[in-house]
Amino acid sequence: MGFISLLAQCGLCGKQFYSNPHLVPCFPCLNGKLSPKGTKEPVCEDCFKWTNEIRVKNGLPPNTISPLAYEAAEE
Repeated sequence: MGFISLLAQCGLCGKQFYSNPHLVPCFPCLNGKLSPKGTKEPVCEDCFKWTNEIRVKNGLPPNTISPLAYEAAEE
């Protein structure tokens, strides 16, 4: 058995990060910003937390993800 990890560039901040390709959160991004017209891009853990802070400030519940989203996946 092996492991797989996705090396991605965050759709919001541009930072490179590793994640589980099956669990990493993806948001519609356009030019480094959240946009309903953008394409779904993986986002890093820092940006995921940042988007949740905005959701809570706007009275929305935070998004949830697996605690394994930023870990390697067993294959």
